[in-house]
Order: sequence, then structure tokens, then C-alpha cells
Amino acid sequence: MADLDPRPGERILHVGCGTGELTLMVARAVGPAGRVVAVEPAAGLLDEAAAIADGERLLVRFLVAALDDPPPPGLAVDAVLMVRALSRGRDPGEVLAAALGALVPGGRAVVAEPDWTAAELDHPDPALTRRVLSPRRLGIAHPELAGDLARMLSAGGLREVRARATRSEARGRAGAEALLQAHAAALAPAEPDGVPAAAARSWWQALLAADAREPVVARLGGTVVTGRRPRG
Repeated sequence: MADLDPRPGERILHVGCGTGELTLMVARAVGPAGRVVAVEPAAGLLDEAAAIADGERLLVRFLVAALDDPPPPGLAVDAVLMVRALSRGRDPGEVLAAALGALVPGGRAVVAEPDWTAAELDHPDPALTRRVLSPRRLGIAHPELAGDLARMLSAGGLREVRARATRSEARGRAGAEALLQAHAAALAPAEPDGVPAAAARSWWQALLAADAREPVVARLGGTVVTGRRPRG
């Protein structure tokens, strides 16, 4: 939120909004004079956020669409927000171009991606943990985008491009799931990186047992990049 700095009355496009928790925070910040359009391909993630938005009378339009779909015709926004969106898209360049197409002159973009190749999680079996949490098991098609974001925003025509490193840490099983999608990795039906499904389930049970003794710690680095479309 600090990087985006949403202001009352602004129009903001949130691409890859997930459960919509951050979308709601942005909508509250822009207030009744602003508007937020949020895009998410997984329809089931939006139900709760949409209900909250209706209850609070927030001006949010939730769209179920592919991340690289063009914005709604005529959409013009003051800011674009993308968190963990590019690494989920089929073509990160197309996802970024589609979002930036709605940005007005002088508008700004905030794009954040984790470095999925460096995820860490306390576990009794570190070697198996690295394999279970591999980007392929997590369904991350482009795990190394964090280091390329600044170049991508510059290539997309933005100026004043700045990048900063991030480091997130979460404690406990729930935190590990939220940060690293650990449970999803354990239950992945395929067997990439040579991890049989039974071994992955056993890994998850060992994680639960370790967490019962002392909360496990998950860590994930990444990059946040900001940029602005030239006015001229």
C-alpha cells in the first residue's frame, strides 16, 4: 500500500487481485469519489470480497478474466497495481502490456513479484522441502521475474522506474500456507522434481508435527518496482 499510495478520488486497476483483500483496502483509500477495477481469473476467490464491497458500498468492479485480457473498453486509470500477477500469466509481457494500456499519462504502476527460487521454510527435511516447494509444483510458470521487473517496466514505456528488494516472513503453518502455498505444493497431483505424492503428503504431516512443537517460519524475498507513464 505504501508504494501505491492510493488517494481519494483516484481510479485504480488491480490485476491478479486474488481474494480481494488488498483490493478492499485500496477501495477504502480512494473513497466514494474513486473507483477500483479488480481482475482475477479464479472466480471463486472473489465471492467474499464482493460481498464485503457491497456491504460497505465500496466502488469496486470485480472482473473474472484472464490476466492478459485487454482492460474494459474506455478504461483509464491513475494507477495500476499488480502483486504476484505476472508470474501467474501465460506471457508476463502480455499481462503487463494489457494492464499498462489503461494507464493515463502521468499515471503510475506498482508491480511486485516474489523470487520463488529462494523460498525458505523451516522443516525437519530441508532437502525434500526444496523439492516440494519448487516453482513447478506451485504452478509458477515464471519464477525468476523479480529480477527482471525494472527492465520490463522500462520496456513498457514507463519512466522514473525504481526497484527495491523485499523480504517477507511468516510464522506458523497458516503463515507458511499464505506466504508459500505450502499446502497446495504438498497436495499437488503431479510429481515434478521427482517427488511422489505420498512423500509430499508425509512432508506435510511432518511440517504439522514440527509446527505443533514450535511455530515454523517461512521466508520469501522479492522485488517491488514502481514507474510512471510520461505526461508528454
